[in-house]
Amino acid sequence: MAFPAVQKTTDNIVFPSDGGVINVKNAPYNAKGDGVTDDTAAIEQALGAYPNANKIIYLPKGTYLVSNQLQWPAGSRGGQEHKRTILQGQNTGTTIIKLKNNAPGFNNSFLPKAVIWTGQAPAQRFRNAIRNLTVDTGTGNNGAIAIQFIANNQGAIRNVNIRSGDGQ
Repeated sequence: MAFPAVQKTTDNIVFPSDGGVINVKNAPYNAKGDGVTDDTAAIEQALGAYPNANKIIYLPKGTYLVSNQLQWPAGSRGGQEHKRTILQGQNTGTTIIKLKNNAPGFNNSFLPKAVIWTGQAPAQRFRNAIRNLTVDTGTGNNGAIAIQFIANNQGAIRNVNIRSGDGQ
């Protein structure tokens, strides 16, 4: 089966340091984006710090290796929020969230698990967005789903590539 070429955009989104966005490479998150270090906890910490806050969680260029699901923040109302969160990369060709190969919990196609999870239906998931990045499900992860996305009234996935390291 032939797959279409990965779309690369010319967008190169860079925010000023005082732009109000949350850069996952900055303290206290300190994600590396080097393709070697597990950045799951750093990205989860950045997401979790701003539930329902209309904040952009920004990933500058790099390959962010993750070993578990990235979840939208639940907020303080018993998981009723999972909304108003934006995950923004610098560029689809240079910002990659890559699931670790053979990651535990992602190997059963009968019990699929998303790499990025924005909440469960049915619910009011306002203003969720994922933009300008690539999600790579790695190899040996037959149960991996790149993105499980929920948005209501306003939300978007823009300039996002999804790929599987082993074509599965």
